[in-house]
Amino acid sequence: MLNRIVDVIRAGLPESAPPQAAAALSQAHSAVVLGSRWEGRVVYALFAPRGRVPAVVVKADTHPDYQPRLRQEHDALVRAAASPAMAGLAPLPLGVHQCGDAVVMAQTALPGTPLNVVLRRRFRQSRRLSARDHARVLTWLNTFHGSVSEESVIISPAVVLERLAQALPSEAPGAEELTRWVSGTGADLGALTVPVRPLHGDLAPSNCFVHRGRVRVVDWEGEVAQGPPLAEVLVFLNHYARAIPGPDSRLRDPQERFLEAFSGQGWLNDLTWDTWRRQLRALGLPEEAAEYLLVATLADLAAGQAPTAHAKRSGSRHNWSGLLALYAEQRQTASVETASHGGARVPAAAP
Repeated sequence: MLNRIVDVIRAGLPESAPPQAAAALSQAHSAVVLGSRWEGRVVYALFAPRGRVPAVVVKADTHPDYQPRLRQEHDALVRAAASPAMAGLAPLPLGVHQCGDAVVMAQTALPGTPLNVVLRRRFRQSRRLSARDHARVLTWLNTFHGSVSEESVIISPAVVLERLAQALPSEAPGAEELTRWVSGTGADLGALTVPVRPLHGDLAPSNCFVHRGRVRVVDWEGEVAQGPPLAEVLVFLNHYARAIPGPDSRLRDPQERFLEAFSGQGWLNDLTWDTWRRQLRALGLPEEAAEYLLVATLADLAAGQAPTAHAKRSGSRHNWSGLLALYAEQRQTASVETASHGGARVPAAAP
């Protein structure tokens, strides 16, 4: 089956394909299976002769519900490759084909180690190292955002309240207080204009490969072309916090990590809010709206309205709704007045 797939890819290989990719698709190739699932997906890594690292990644899927995602990923990589600034920062598309009952998509492989693996390998976590991680990912993201569109979307206070009511049960602890605060803050801030940018759709640390001090991003199946990028940033910040192992090298409870990152005290909370505010500035948004936009983005994710890869999945919506409820409860139970830290509410004890 693999030989047949390789033949189909090689026959349609673009002239611009890198030499290593062409060599990996020659008859004398070697391959390993990176993963598979019962629904019909298999992923291969192909090596050029005498190559020590993969040169080509091939995804093949026979399931009709998932096949469109491979065509979507190919189109996303074509768009990314059109920007010279993105050279080397995303895989190059090598073609998408029908091969029997399977859709097959090929792309170049990227060097590097997934950021979540980097975190697990660290002897000790620190703000300095995590700040470097955040900066590298934001550098990648802002490079990706370089293809600026003149389009924008409006965050309306009425829509924020509507989605908050949809995603946060009224009986949840802290729901009434949070809704009241969102209503008042929204009235003060008014409608906010958020620029539209190209989106990856699933900017998790597992998709961010670190190599020679730079971040490269893989897995573009969830790409949603363009939209407001706030959910993309929040997805990264939440998943980054979850990927940090505890002292025993085990992953901590996702809800516990969320609270530590967004409602806690210490360096992770400080860094998370600093990164969130920094990206708001890059998008031309006011820092005093930081917490309001965080809650609005959580509500979008929980309501399935955010432009992300998993927005419509009930499990994803349920998870984000749970985090929104946790944030509301923490906000109510905190025995401090709402304080502003560059627009973000933080415990008074935090610097």
